[in-house]
Amino acid sequence: MLRSRPFQLAVPWVIALASCVALAPDGSGVEDRRELAARLFAEHCAACHGPAGEADGRVAASLFPPPRRFSDGRLRLTSARDGRPVREDIAATLRRGMPGSAMPSWEWLGDEAVEALAGHVLELVELGAERRFEVEALAAGEALDLEGARERATHLVHAGPRFAAPARVTPNAGVLARGKTLYRENCARCHGENGRGLGLEPRWNEDGSLNWPRDFTAGALKGGASFEALATRIACGMPGSAMPSFELPQADLAALATYTASLIPQASEERLVQRSGELVARRSDGKLPTNGLDERWKDAQELEVTLAPIAWRDDAVFSVRVAALHDGRELALRLRWSDPTRDDSLSVEREEPRLDGAAVALSNEAAPPLAGMGAEQHPINLWHWRARSAVDLLGVLDLVESAPHLLRDPLAEAARADVAPLYLPAPGGALSGGNAAELEGTGAGATEQREGDLRTVACHTGSEWNVVFVRALASDDGRAVELAREPLVVAFAIWDAARGDHGAVKSFSIWQRVVLR
Repeated sequence: MLRSRPFQLAVPWVIALASCVALAPDGSGVEDRRELAARLFAEHCAACHGPAGEADGRVAASLFPPPRRFSDGRLRLTSARDGRPVREDIAATLRRGMPGSAMPSWEWLGDEAVEALAGHVLELVELGAERRFEVEALAAGEALDLEGARERATHLVHAGPRFAAPARVTPNAGVLARGKTLYRENCARCHGENGRGLGLEPRWNEDGSLNWPRDFTAGALKGGASFEALATRIACGMPGSAMPSFELPQADLAALATYTASLIPQASEERLVQRSGELVARRSDGKLPTNGLDERWKDAQELEVTLAPIAWRDDAVFSVRVAALHDGRELALRLRWSDPTRDDSLSVEREEPRLDGAAVALSNEAAPPLAGMGAEQHPINLWHWRARSAVDLLGVLDLVESAPHLLRDPLAEAARADVAPLYLPAPGGALSGGNAAELEGTGAGATEQREGDLRTVACHTGSEWNVVFVRALASDDGRAVELAREPLVVAFAIWDAARGDHGAVKSFSIWQRVVLR
């Protein structure tokens, strides 16, 4: 089985990104780096961070932890001793993402695009801070000093000296013993003796949002697990969060970073990092296997795709295994994921049924917007399956409310009127057959159900779900994705009801490329 891995995007759109040059709408000119960065931010980042970086994007209310508000100038990952944002750190965050949150990796956009985006984020920090300083002055009844606000904002994005990690030390018994002592004195109260996080006492960020220590032994490391990365987090902290900075002698810092690294299993650092990979759909002779347990799936190359939960928790679904086969006329796509409980029954005890589910997003663009369910100029197709028992399918569908994926308040168990539904009502596939919903997404809350030939077969083995989607490669509908045309990219979402997934709360992937052979 293959893990999701970086792949070469040899397509015109991404070649344009790599060189930071793109044709103007009339084909007569080029797009400079700043214009490109602004467009990329609008297409890929604004859905969460908002168009001006004020954490007010159209899906921001669904995210936990919430996205950063750039105007605060308190970006979490910095190598500056004074806590101010550093462009190189922003670029590194874009490349790796932030496990422990819903922030994915954008490395697949290419180095030039990532560097351009990092510069744009820093510009938004400065512009947002300038506006904030002006508003604060007015609120305090002070004379409005535009030049002074501008100077303060400029100062904010010019960080002081960057932290230089100490030299690595050999993890011998003496170093580990000293590191363990320092860990118990400085870290164990929050992160626990073994690095798994205590989770017993709530902690709060500067903006009042909830924070809690992640289980970094499982890979929830926002800045990575290298010696240098750990030393930087210890020395610089995470500005704006409950994670402070520590002033330690270099020898003690090296010992503490070395001991902390010893708590992290070697394979866990990349476990939760989302990467784009290549899913190969091999040609199958004869009829395509539509049951996920069919022996013929052994001939398919399986790709393990890392997922990130919209609302972070340690027991979320963090991966889905995907395989694909085609026969020249149809494509069969199998999703399987670990789920020891089978949640497929409607209940009169809840207004909204808590059901397991899966969705596939598809596009013939190389990098369409994903966080906002597509966009008006970049529509995507959606295949949506929800688990339903045969009894429910036959006679209890009237219990399904009109907006099954409306985000609900987890405390009051009431629908939130301020957050639009992400999906339209959709009939789920039966456990042994039936049709999933085919939709077209043009932005959060803007989905349209369409007629198509999509079929699904789903089964639960007792430990996992197997769901197979089957659709013709070609379609007469001009809005439908052509499955045999390149580029073809897919992304996935999984709902595990027993683990609390419902409505907009789910685990999701970034785009993966599909290649038919």
